[in-house]
This record gives sequence, C-alpha cells and structure tokens, in this order.
Amino acid sequence: MPCCPWGNVSDKIFGKPITREERSRIMSRIRSSGSKLERRVRDALVGANIGCQEQAQVLGKPDFYIPEAKCALFVDSAFWHGHTLSFIAEKLRPDWRLKIERNVARDLYVDGILKKDGFRVIRLLEADLTQDFERTMKGAIRLIRFWTTLERKQVLYS
Repeated sequence: MPCCPWGNVSDKIFGKPITREERSRIMSRIRSSGSKLERRVRDALVGANIGCQEQAQVLGKPDFYIPEAKCALFVDSAFWHGHTLSFIAEKLRPDWRLKIERNVARDLYVDGILKKDGFRVIRLLEADLTQDFERTMKGAIRLIRFWTTLERKQVLYS
C-alpha cells in the first residue's frame, strides 16, 4: 500500500521511493503547534498589544485564546482542514479523505459549541496568511479590538 495520501501517485523525494518508516519520520516532524506561521500570528497579536494565550485549555484547543474578547483564534492549514478537498478529493485514498472530512466536521462542531457558549471564533486560513499576511492580520486585529470593546461595555452596563 502506498504511504502517501494520494494513493498511486509516485511518492518520491529526490527521485528515491519513500518507505513507510521514512514517511512516518517526515510526518512526525510536522508541528501541531508553534509553526512559523503561528509564531508570526502571535508576534502580530503581541505587536498590536493584544494579550493572548497559546494552546489554551478551551474546547477545540485554539491556537490562540484572547480572553478580553472571549475569542478563540485558529490558524488552519489548507490540506488538514479541507480547504483544498474539492480540488484533490478524487486523488485521495478513501481513508485520507475520510480523515479530512472528519476534521472539517469537527471544526464545524467546535465552532458551533464555542459560539453557543458565548465565544467568538476566528479561523485564519494558511493561504490567506501566506498570500497577504498584513491584510489578513489587520482584519483579524480590527475584529478582536471591536469584540474587546463590546466585552468591556457589557461589563460596564451589567
């Protein structure tokens, strides 16, 4: 059985076939948190004087939690969160397709529960961040500041 998610596609690095053990080693090096992109997002939030907690113990384990705005912020990669699924679905092996579909369903479930519990959710897409980081972060920061203002007003008028 091929060790890449695309099944019969040639799975080679530098012209050499990849064994299951090599694939496992490569995949184990993929970070679930603390990626370069997440560090850039954190630096942008801190640079905008927005206090955030990384990997907070909140449902769905958001990449960042902003307590003042009661906001869960996720940095989603295109592949694992299904943003490219419509383009590559027919090329994926059924088990990989199912895994990604479950990730998408879990994201929707987590978003719904968080919103029901009064949290605000932002999902930043890897593609948007890599294409225009400044613009994407500017929009997210503006939204977080707006929500922070709303939270402060609710406390004042409660």
